Amino acid sequence: MIAIDEHQGCRVADRDAADERSRFDELYEAHVGDVLSYALRRSTDREDAADLVAETFLLAWRKLPEIPADGGALPWLYVVAGNLLANHYRRSRTRHALVGALADQLRRHPVAPPPTDDRVRAVSAAMGRLSPADRELLRLTLWEELTPAEIARAMDTEPAVIRTRLHRARTRLRTEVTAGIVPQVPDAGSRAASIHPLQNSNEGTR
Repeated sequence: MIAIDEHQGCRVADRDAADERSRFDELYEAHVGDVLSYALRRSTDREDAADLVAETFLLAWRKLPEIPADGGALPWLYVVAGNLLANHYRRSRTRHALVGALADQLRRHPVAPPPTDDRVRAVSAAMGRLSPADRELLRLTLWEELTPAEIARAMDTEPAVIRTRLHRARTRLRTEVTAGIVPQVPDAGSRAASIHPLQNSNEGTR
């Protein structure tokens, strides 16, 4: 019979647990600011944004082995946060202590005021008339600056599928903007141009 060293087994388990905690801590430190910005751009309520970030990282802890490495972690977190937001996932019990750790981050990330430029408002209104899936795909591409390959990896699909969906989303948005009688596309140097989904871009080639 093979003798089993219970103490050795405990040491291995403890080491594995420490490695997991270390990886999670690194993941949190590296990406909490990005995920918080993601949440604040999609919410005017700070507490809702904090809840979304906390839930995203709690799920990341539970699914830590499934999170891709080599630059794939942030797209994975964005997709998780988007799914939680789309499902209006809310906690009914006391917020996790993780929310408290976000206080400093929240103070450094004020909620952006509503746009004042007529053209920006027109594009925002057009975005609001798109389907949730189209809106999120455009936001991931333009706000989070993810490439089709990164989005595809996070969604476990092919880049060609994402490029096709992105092209269709842009076409639908162009139709909505045209229906809103936008006088002209914002200047390339303006803030509006940085979020205008109809400008020429190289997402499909990255």
